[in-house]
Amino acid sequence: TWGKPKIRWEDLNVWQRVNHFQEAKQLSRKDCLKKNIARYRNIPGKIGEAFDILPMTFTLPGDYVQFCTEFAKRYDTCPERNYWIMKPAGSSRGRGIFVFN
Repeated sequence: TWGKPKIRWEDLNVWQRVNHFQEAKQLSRKDCLKKNIARYRNIPGKIGEAFDILPMTFTLPGDYVQFCTEFAKRYDTCPERNYWIMKPAGSSRGRGIFVFN
């Protein structure tokens, strides 16, 4: 089975690189990444503006009411273009992703 490897940084050669950071879920999980980018987006000025990089994103079930409001608004405006992508927060390799309207 796959597990989290314990990287011994002192054993790496100078030319070796690691493509995974331990405890990096704040960047690698979609729900955590959305939450952290939203925090930075709220910083006033150019720093906050630099983090205005995500499309409209909701984390369910916490944002369910906001999602339903936006879904209904877009459906009323243009139902044939009201497509959404559902991505499970903890999945990888495209598992569990589906498009709905």
